[in-house]
Amino acid sequence: MDPQCERQADDGHPIVVDYGGTLLWSHRTQNIIFSGTFWGALLVIGPSMLIWHRCSPRLILLVAMISYVVVTFATPFLALHFGPIAVFSARVIMGFGEGFVVPSFNALISNWFPVEERSTALAVYTTGNQLAGAIGNPLAAALCASPFGWPGVFYSIGQFQQFIIIIYYFITAFTIIIIYHYFLLLLLKLQGV
Repeated sequence: MDPQCERQADDGHPIVVDYGGTLLWSHRTQNIIFSGTFWGALLVIGPSMLIWHRCSPRLILLVAMISYVVVTFATPFLALHFGPIAVFSARVIMGFGEGFVVPSFNALISNWFPVEERSTALAVYTTGNQLAGAIGNPLAAALCASPFGWPGVFYSIGQFQQFIIIIYYFITAFTIIIIYHYFLLLLLKLQGV
């Protein structure tokens, strides 16, 4: 047991909080696995800014989201059959996708939103991170305690991600729709810009 996280009962024996799962990985191993996402993002954040200048941010986000879904669904299989190194590698791949998300969202916001609405669009985007933590952690805990166990967390999130990808695919466009473009030009003329 990690001495930093160890708690002791009144009789001096350590209290072990077991989640009842099948993977008994040390805290150090878990920390290394979680860091994989950040290492992947760190490796591609520079090149991603060059790539989104040449490719559609919509397409880049779509590919990044698909990589998230594949890794999310594959994680339980990789963990059970190949161990922590495979899960770390999968998290690095997830980080590659994440490294493209921030520059792509910034490009979408700066290209598609009027100047006075950009701060609101950015606030909505960044609020999603806080909501994911606030809603995701209790939901993950409930799923871990359910008969589905910890793999249920990954499968549920993967299904939700698929749903978001389908919505994203059908409600976004590669280019501004001509009518919307003329509407924006008219709006700018009316505002005297």
